[in-house]
Order: sequence, then structure tokens, then C-alpha cells
Amino acid sequence: MCYGVHIQFCGPAAAILRTQYHQKLDGPEAQGVYNIYLMFRLRDEDHLQPIRPSFLQPLRLTQMFKASIPEDRFYALLGIRTSDNEPGIDPFIQVDYQNTKSLSRDVVERLLQGERPLSFLAHVYPQARFRRGQNWHKPRIYSWLPDWSCDGPSLIGPWDLDTVLLPAKGLPFKRYKDPTIPKSDLAIDGIIFSTVLWASPVDQDPSATACTEASPFFFNLGIFGERSAAALPMISRTLRARRDSYGMLETGGNIFTAHFADLLSQVASPESPLFNEIVQLAVGGSGSSFHDAAKVVSADWSMFFTIKGHFGIGPSSIEVGDYSAILGGGHLPVIIGAATRDPQADDQRFEG
Repeated sequence: MCYGVHIQFCGPAAAILRTQYHQKLDGPEAQGVYNIYLMFRLRDEDHLQPIRPSFLQPLRLTQMFKASIPEDRFYALLGIRTSDNEPGIDPFIQVDYQNTKSLSRDVVERLLQGERPLSFLAHVYPQARFRRGQNWHKPRIYSWLPDWSCDGPSLIGPWDLDTVLLPAKGLPFKRYKDPTIPKSDLAIDGIIFSTVLWASPVDQDPSATACTEASPFFFNLGIFGERSAAALPMISRTLRARRDSYGMLETGGNIFTAHFADLLSQVASPESPLFNEIVQLAVGGSGSSFHDAAKVVSADWSMFFTIKGHFGIGPSSIEVGDYSAILGGGHLPVIIGAATRDPQADDQRFEG
């Protein structure tokens, strides 16, 4: 599409396509538009100030790119100047094609030295867990290492949230290393603040199915206070992580509450004491619009409630009895679970 055209024209064209026709760019054949725009914004030869992401951000953006040599998934990015990588002068990591088995671990070890040491945890995809009733088995080690080649669900990274959101305030990052700690463990400070009481996968339909199944928890258990529809705005924001259908953070307005109420009005029983209130809130709303926004975040994830009343979306592998926790220096709460079914074991594995 851009043969013989200077990138200074390709970049704005890609930006227009990216922002004005995003619903038509969902197919894999259109991903080149995003790649062109990324290259345009990274270039130095322009009047625009080039962006200076961290090394982690282009790594995330390019993780689905094909590479004939797996190590080039990381090494090919060393030519991009980032806040923590100066090409040819102070590279993020040293190129070593003999080091294949520990390369991913080396990248994470380098990230742990950065300004946001635990940001990479947003890229750890849920792993398959043992089923209840089966024999014990040794869990996969390094449950906290990302799989950069994995085509996983949408992620909620620290850069997606307001910078004022720091759940670990007063609990700085501190890593522990000594001979008694296995090399496969990441030993850091953390606080467990609740236990998962209920969880339900959100599969193909991250709106109607989940809302119907969870409706008793929404309104009948008192988790959100009085039995009223006043909690709908908060529930709506959580299910879509304050995103619109494009994946952008919602900047204002309350239209998605009406969209969510319209969706609930289609699945709620007319005999429900809240039905009339929901119908009133649904005026001007579109259930399909809420579905389009929610699937950006909720598809392939799970909804959950905790014993202390927390409500959120988390990894698809979440189970009743898992813990919600805050890690020292972390920018998002996390879910951790038992590493094995052995009741004598106290190891935890990272779920997401």
C-alpha cells in the first residue's frame, strides 16, 4: 500500500485509518496499518517529538510478529531507542545467540531493574492448572515469566491506568535472594487482602452470559450495598475496564451505564424488583455497544468476587480459594493460587 511513498505520508494516513475506521481493521490482514503508524512515531526525522517508550512496550506490541530465529523477538528491538535502551551504546540486553534457554528469564531480570519492576506481570498469560480430583503433579516452574510468543487474551497493563493508581503505596519493591530460595521463585514482599469467593469464566459472550449468571451476586448478596441499580455504573466500568469499543480509556460521560442497563433489560426477569429501574436507566442505551466494548477486555477472562466484597475481572484460570494480593512495587492487584494440591506446601503460583 505504501510502495514508493515516503513514510511521512504513510504515518498520518495510518493514524487516520487507525482512529476513524477501527471497526474495519479487526482482521489480521489490516495489522500492517498499526505497524506503519508505530514505525512513524518511533522515527527521529520529523518535526514531531519521537515517542520514547520503555523496552517492554514495543516488546508487547511486536510479540505476535513472526521471527525465523526466536531470539530475534528480543534482539530485533535493540535498534529502537527507548527509555532504557540506547542502540550501540547501552543496549537493554547483550546479544548472545548461544543463550537460548535463559533469554526470556534474562529479559525479565533486566526489567526487574527498571522504574516499574513488576510491569511485565501484566504479560503473564494464565496457565493450565491441575483439575480437582487428579493426582498431584509438579507445577510448571516460573509461573511468573511471560510467554512472549503466546497469542493470549487482551491485557490490562499499568500504562492503561491513571498514574495516581498505586495500590502498593507504602510497600516498595524488595526482592529477596539467598541460597534457600529456589531459582524458579520470585521472592518479594506482598500483602494478601482477600480470598476469591466466586468466579465464572467469560467466554464468547462477555456480557449477556456473564451478567445473567452473576445477577444474584450483583444484586442479592449485598456486595454492592443496598439492592438497587446504583451499582450499575461501577459494574459497567469494571467489566470493560473503562474502555470503549476501540480499547481507549473512557474520558467522560455516562453513556455506557445506559448501554449496560439496556443489555440487562434484555436478560433480566420482568418480575425482578429492579427491572423497572433498569429499564429507566436503559433509555438511549444499546446493549450491543456495551458488548463491543466489553469483549475488548473481558473475552477469555473471568469475573470474580472476593470474601471482602471486591469485584473484578481476572485470569481465566482463577478458582475459588485463590488469593487477591498486592505486591511490593506493583501497579495492579494480582491473583495468586496454590502451586500444588499438596496441603503441606506453601508455595504460590502467579495467576494474573
